[in-house]
Amino acid sequence: MPPRGGGKGKAIGVAVGALVLVGAIVGGVVLLADGRDGAPDDGRRYQLTTPQTVAGVYQKDARESDKAGFDAAELDDLRKLGVSDAQDVGAVYETGTGNARRMLRLNGAWGRVKDPGKVVDGIFALIARDREKSSKKTKFEGSPRKVTPEGLDAAIMKCQYGRYELPSGSFTMPVCVWADRSTVGLTVLSDQGAALAGKDIPMDEAASLAARLRAEARVEIAK
Repeated sequence: MPPRGGGKGKAIGVAVGALVLVGAIVGGVVLLADGRDGAPDDGRRYQLTTPQTVAGVYQKDARESDKAGFDAAELDDLRKLGVSDAQDVGAVYETGTGNARRMLRLNGAWGRVKDPGKVVDGIFALIARDREKSSKKTKFEGSPRKVTPEGLDAAIMKCQYGRYELPSGSFTMPVCVWADRSTVGLTVLSDQGAALAGKDIPMDEAASLAARLRAEARVEIAK
């Protein structure tokens, strides 16, 4: 697994070394997203938080979490996609040690989301467009796949495998993006043991963990 490093900024990119495959959102990009899939609006509003523990075992890494989240240019791109009053949040969670170590990264935002489907497709469009600029070592396999893990409710989520190339071989990490009427999240899940063994993390597992993170991180805003 590539080493850690980097500061906040280009959050959909190189903020943590192992997650370089996610690409970079660059300021000023105008998206041409095909998908239009709006989740119903129940009138409630939520903010996105970063709990200390996720799914019972993933512990927040305070040092690495300082480097997570969207920067000003990326928030501007989200606004162009229809996310108003966007506030960014970010966190890195870890569990296990050695070859059993797993890392879950969240880059998120909350505000008012006009069209959740457009936001999800738009983020993947930016990732695809800017991958070449961020790293020649990464590529994405296939197309983003719509997933409906338990607990997702009315949110929209899609996931896609990113592949990281090393001189000794390559490994994949699933990238999932969700959006609802209040929150947006991008997660990347890495597994050191799976990477060393050349195995994929099951997409359904990554989607379920992303949905669990969303459920535990959203807090309803009192009216």
